[in-house]
Amino acid sequence: MKLNLNDRTCSDDVLPHPSPTVQRRMLATVHTMGALIHPPGSAGPKLQGCLVLPLAGIILAGTACARPLLFAEYDALARATNHDVIILRHDTLRGTTFDIKLRSEPRWYRRYLGTPVENGMRMAPDIGAGPVLRATAFGLEILDNRAASDMPPRMSRRIASACLVEA
Repeated sequence: MKLNLNDRTCSDDVLPHPSPTVQRRMLATVHTMGALIHPPGSAGPKLQGCLVLPLAGIILAGTACARPLLFAEYDALARATNHDVIILRHDTLRGTTFDIKLRSEPRWYRRYLGTPVENGMRMAPDIGAGPVLRATAFGLEILDNRAASDMPPRMSRRIASACLVEA
């Protein structure tokens, strides 16, 4: 499937290519989700540097740029492609966080942390309120609509501990 984007939607110049370190993190994320990707460059020139997960309906972008940079550009890309967008933000001192834009919702879920779970990745907000999400080979789903800050802390620790034991 070739995604066609018209030239007025977004420009080739505004979407940065990720560094090799960020690219490795993007591939590790796709591997954790168990998803398939389009061959690089096959989805069109405007998606260079992004990984397109066709079965999941997700565009995974990566950057070392700080938040809130690139929200407008990737929001336009989400509307043009009708895909969910995950921006992987890698900082050498702070680690990796994710910003998530579901195509069915107008807002961005910002500063999420990913934890490997069986058949995918659990994504919960690092700071603030927001639902807990799961990213799999078949897309993004809301696991719990309650804010993660409202969940009992033991539940979060138990999930994190289980992932450490399995690895």
